[in-house]
Amino acid sequence: MLSVLRSDPRTVVPGPACVDGLTVLAANNNLDVCEHAGRRFLAWRTAPTHFASERARLNVVSSADGGTTWEYETQVVLHRDVREPRFLSWNGRLFLYFFTLGTTWYRFQPDRVHVVEQTAAGWTEPEPISAPGVVEWRPRLLGGTPVMSVYLGADTTYSTHPGPTRVEL
Repeated sequence: MLSVLRSDPRTVVPGPACVDGLTVLAANNNLDVCEHAGRRFLAWRTAPTHFASERARLNVVSSADGGTTWEYETQVVLHRDVREPRFLSWNGRLFLYFFTLGTTWYRFQPDRVHVVEQTAAGWTEPEPISAPGVVEWRPRLLGGTPVMSVYLGADTTYSTHPGPTRVEL
């Protein structure tokens, strides 16, 4: 049975999730939270502004006490914009998916979907898993099988000759 607990709002970024080892800039958005192996994981995008930037990065922290205190996990820095962190906890494994964009603040330049995985040795290096123009939306388990919804054609959305946008699972 699913139960929902409600509490007063508590700011964690900026705040206790901004642990040593992380760069935290002025704009903090695009977040995801996941419970995995007895810990709460939080990932968020930080950048100078909401717009595309080569200074954007994804910060990942975890908490063993429900989010009161946080510990450094990893930071994804690719010198281009990174967005939409999405966790998937499956069969004892923890994955973090995200997509990259360009660096020009006034252009929408989606690149591709990437993944990192938490292993016994630490987090893996980002690995691209899609063709250009793909934006991931949400990985989920359907009947125990991992699936991800994505949309394709995002790379032409704001061009002079936009192509059709397709949604796939």
